[in-house]
Amino acid sequence: MDRVPPELLSSFFQAFLPIPAREFSLVLPGHKRAEAIQSLRMVSKRWNEAVLETPTLWSYIELSPTEAALLRVHQSLKRSKAAPLHIRVQLHDVTADLHRPEVRRAVDALWEEAYRWNTYVITTFLPMESIHQNAWFKLVPPVPLPNLREAWIMGSEHSSFITELNAPRINILAERGVLTKISLPSLPDLLSWKLAPPSRQVEWERLGQIVRAAPNLAVLQFTATPKEDNTSVGKIAEVMQSVDFPALMEFITNPGATSFGFLSKIRAPNLEILVIENYFSEIPFSIPSLSSCPKLKLIRFSGHPRLSAIRGVVSSMAPDELNRLNMEIEIRPGIRPFSTEPAAETPQRRKFSEHVKWFEERFSVSWLQA
Repeated sequence: MDRVPPELLSSFFQAFLPIPAREFSLVLPGHKRAEAIQSLRMVSKRWNEAVLETPTLWSYIELSPTEAALLRVHQSLKRSKAAPLHIRVQLHDVTADLHRPEVRRAVDALWEEAYRWNTYVITTFLPMESIHQNAWFKLVPPVPLPNLREAWIMGSEHSSFITELNAPRINILAERGVLTKISLPSLPDLLSWKLAPPSRQVEWERLGQIVRAAPNLAVLQFTATPKEDNTSVGKIAEVMQSVDFPALMEFITNPGATSFGFLSKIRAPNLEILVIENYFSEIPFSIPSLSSCPKLKLIRFSGHPRLSAIRGVVSSMAPDELNRLNMEIEIRPGIRPFSTEPAAETPQRRKFSEHVKWFEERFSVSWLQA
């Protein structure tokens, strides 16, 4: 292997250690990644040199409060040279962590290189007292991020509107527990946006503002069950009569009167797929009309849907609403509607088979294994 050209070695290393997937996970891959890099370096002197001269191997950087992780921040920034950076931040005891000088130095070092950030994930919470005591820290750096393409921001409700994201080239934005402030007039590259369903007027106004700034948005996902109250649905009507999505192709939502109320306001000429997750109670909704979503062709019930609830709601819909759609329904692992293997007959299995027969007699339905 020592005869392999350095550029091929670098390609091998990058294939062996790709950049970790972006997600809201509390399990950090940085420690195992560091161990794997160290193992490569120990193969031979030539491999060690090749690893050190492959900037992308060092471009994934985690900031967590452990001493080893804080040391790796500075090492990786130096060894990544000019490579685009993939940053992940996870702080546990925020109030204590942010008072440590070594954490402050690591944060400052990362922020100085913010112009190189390509992807960014932060999973932490900022209690109100921490915001006041550590005003210098933000969920997103208070500087422009001209090359950021993907951001996953998990905060807390108390941190709403304290963070401004200045990333004009962003492609993917995922938010949980925080409302990122975006004042850019245009987000032409934003293709996918994940957020909690709005419940207050200011949240609906923010959604409308970002949607207008993102004409190429193709995927919109409401990632949680809406917070319902007596005014939630009314706030939609107050703020917007309709919402135009010129490029939207897929809308994903959990069931709720608020999110279904929003569904009725969508005008999306390119919407093809409607996904409803975890539909287990009979909350009524209407399929977007042919005039507002002429290309809609598939409705998918995913997660843990209840067949009786789906049957109940679609039974109340007008036939012309459903005849133009294909339907996909996820079923729990271990349930096989078409299995030829013998199985004990139970009341639950008989009820399931009866539901399957009912759906297949009326709709073009596919069954997906969850």
